[in-house]
Amino acid sequence: MESWTLSFLREWTPRMSLVSALRFRNYLLRVQKGQEHRNGIIKVHMKHPFRGKIALRETGSDLATFHEIAVDEVYGQVVRKVGGFQTVIDLGANIGLASLYLAHHSPSCRIFSVEPNPQSYEMLVRNVRNLGSRCKTLRAAAWRTHRQLSPDPRVATDRFSTFTLRDSSSTARPLVRPSTSTPKTES
Repeated sequence: MESWTLSFLREWTPRMSLVSALRFRNYLLRVQKGQEHRNGIIKVHMKHPFRGKIALRETGSDLATFHEIAVDEVYGQVVRKVGGFQTVIDLGANIGLASLYLAHHSPSCRIFSVEPNPQSYEMLVRNVRNLGSRCKTLRAAAWRTHRQLSPDPRVATDRFSTFTLRDSSSTARPLVRPSTSTPKTES
């Protein structure tokens, strides 16, 4: 009978380096025991379905997002059906994993990644920096009404993707205010 660790490495080393797979294994064991670090970051060197170094936060939804993009490959059908796309606008880019996936599958495309949450935006910039001038980032959000975007107070603060819209007169501290000015982007 094969050990759990060997089975895990057999599954994950096609997706990431051996060192990263061992680091990821240790992280998952900590999560399982409830010992993840509140401000902890795990660094992983990916081989498939995209290449490069990424960072994931130990708390919050990064692990679920990582699983959707890197394991379930939820954008695989888009890549197969659309193929050869030249522009990607990633609204709600989170930490940039979809941007990385799509950039890998269409090497000549340009990407515009938009994320309102300050902590997620920081991780986005960190994760897509190796795309260089192909990817522009913007800390903002898009919605259909002229209202402020604020964290949803009913949801734990380590859930980085949950927001609510408030009237402009609201006393809640907004993440992003509606703007009529030209947005500033970072590359």
